[in-house]
Amino acid sequence: MKKLIAFCLFGLSLFGFQFIPKEDNKEIFSLSGISQACLVTTDNFESENSLTTLDYTYVYAGKDEAFELYKQINPKAVILFFQNLKPDDLMKSLNMLVLKEEYINDCKIIYGYTSKYNNFRLIENKRVNVQIACKNNEIIAGFPLILSGF
Repeated sequence: MKKLIAFCLFGLSLFGFQFIPKEDNKEIFSLSGISQACLVTTDNFESENSLTTLDYTYVYAGKDEAFELYKQINPKAVILFFQNLKPDDLMKSLNMLVLKEEYINDCKIIYGYTSKYNNFRLIENKRVNVQIACKNNEIIAGFPLILSGF
């Protein structure tokens, strides 16, 4: 009986950890240089700062309100906009492992992995959970990917 109770408690604790990740992802919202955030969801969410398309609803927020909004909805992606920040500084603060770099026109795209965000997509059999687009003095970082234009 004790083994059954221990097993059930262990199973519940594992199940409970699936609800913790929203707090785990909090660290990306405290990165320096964020000028705006966009939460991408498939949920029906309406606000004066949202835009709904056929596939997604894009909810825009300032840095200070982004994490609170993140906890309220079920985002498929988080997009952070940065100004006057060097890509190397962002990658360093994310402790990012760079997996791939490419250029689309004059925009540099960097794919990587960070432990500061727990969701990921498999791309070319590698875990990718951050995509960074750099052009001029602007940076857009998508977690796990940028699900909008850049």
